[in-house]
Amino acid sequence: MTRRRKHWGWGFEDQQPPHEQVEAAAAGARAHLGLPPAEVERPVPLDSIELAPARLDPPDSLAHICATDRYARVTHSYGKSYRDVVRAFRGRFDNPTDVVVRPADDADLERVLAWCEEAGAWLIAPAATCRLDARMAIITSVAVRLWLATRAGSSQTRIE
Repeated sequence: MTRRRKHWGWGFEDQQPPHEQVEAAAAGARAHLGLPPAEVERPVPLDSIELAPARLDPPDSLAHICATDRYARVTHSYGKSYRDVVRAFRGRFDNPTDVVVRPADDADLERVLAWCEEAGAWLIAPAATCRLDARMAIITSVAVRLWLATRAGSSQTRIE
């Protein structure tokens, strides 16, 4: 089985320390900083997140490169900044990504671009994610995340 990254932050799902260990570390940090004791939050489990249904379904011709499952939508709705990690940790996904696409080649990418234009959907590429995520709360149109993996034999993927 492939290891999955946490849906709310950095690291893998199987790397979360026991809650007792987190409580002890938090108590030590609070004491060191002179803060009063407080209850330590637990991350909202993936299955407990209230996630709006996707507002868009990929066409059959693109289904093989698209993901609309809960994990894909949640893990691609935010970046990894502190603010994003806290919102994801607390299970707050007010305007989640609707579809995550992973085009295999330029032809796939062209078909995805045409589909997004036809559907009136935003296509958000990872390089732009950090700038757009701060405004995601006010974007009310459909969001499609583009995930470009490095192609075999090349050090980076280019879009021209």
